[in-house]
Amino acid sequence: MTTQLKNQDFFESYPFYGFKSIGSYNNTEAWEWRSDCAYACFYLVTRGELYARLDDGRELTAREGDVLFLRSCDKAVLGSREPEGNCHDFISFYYDESFDLEIATLVRGADAKKLSSDIYEAHHSAYPLARLRLYTYFMKLVYQLASKTLKGTRDYSAVYQIQSAAEYINLNCQKTIKEEDLCRVSGYSPAHLRRLFIKYYARSPRDYILDRKIEMAKEMLLDKPPKSVQEIAVSLDFCSPSYFCKLFKQRVGLTPLEYKDKFDA
Repeated sequence: MTTQLKNQDFFESYPFYGFKSIGSYNNTEAWEWRSDCAYACFYLVTRGELYARLDDGRELTAREGDVLFLRSCDKAVLGSREPEGNCHDFISFYYDESFDLEIATLVRGADAKKLSSDIYEAHHSAYPLARLRLYTYFMKLVYQLASKTLKGTRDYSAVYQIQSAAEYINLNCQKTIKEEDLCRVSGYSPAHLRRLFIKYYARSPRDYILDRKIEMAKEMLLDKPPKSVQEIAVSLDFCSPSYFCKLFKQRVGLTPLEYKDKFDA
């Protein structure tokens, strides 16, 4: 097996925060190893087959021209059963887990070999604009794989419209958010909005809003300098501190002060 690696963390713009490595494996015999990384990886198969047995029970086989995409939370055993092994390029990188890449675990017929080769060459080039070239090629690859994924998804437009409503909540949860605001952002009726929220987020819009407010409250309770319960209730637009405390207790299992005492270092 021959391996070429080069680590370089310069990709510091949202949502990507640096490449871990870029390289290629040329395997001359059957092999198997466990991928247990704390970052996301693309594996583009250029010869033979690459299989992945994921801890969630799935087993996937990527063939020549396919791309296997593993997020940091995807733990798997990778390998090839073929006596001659296989050849594949890989690109691993850090990215913000809250950013949904909308790329399938296995992208069939991605035909990303040329971009993968360009990325590899740019990453190992001393050319002054190599970083810009690398960024451009990488984003093209992400776009290509995302487009391929969405073409096989009948309701991909609904995904993005509901995501826009969720992002509106994330950005405005310190004020009152009305149902009509979310309908306006997403373009859906109240009933359709609720159905899609439950489908994609397993909760209603109201519960999503309250969950986000509680998560923000947890952060505020541990802020330095500390904020009082009343300040937090007001800043998150709860009708009263007592209602905030009641809701916090219901969803967290602790009162705000108990939570602060337990987790405030």
